[in-house]
Amino acid sequence: MSNDVIKMKFNSITRVTATWCGPCKQYAPIFEEVTNGFIDDWKIITLDLDTDKGKAFAEKHGVRGVPATIIERSGEEPIMLSGVRQANELKELLK
Repeated sequence: MSNDVIKMKFNSITRVTATWCGPCKQYAPIFEEVTNGFIDDWKIITLDLDTDKGKAFAEKHGVRGVPATIIERSGEEPIMLSGVRQANELKELLK
């Protein structure tokens, strides 16, 4: 287990996107709808690859394509999902 995972004290879900990405635009409303129901329990982050912060995060987490979703629970290894995900799949992973 990496030191970053051990040090994390909150649960977060991060969507990595890009302004030029068609599937990212399709996924945005699904991600927002699902995460709105978990806003009290999760830190919800959207990062754009067009920014330095988004590029650095993607590099650190090994993101090879967008959209990507990284789910990080305190004390556990991150889960990385590539591509557009369905609402029911995201809800299950956030329970």
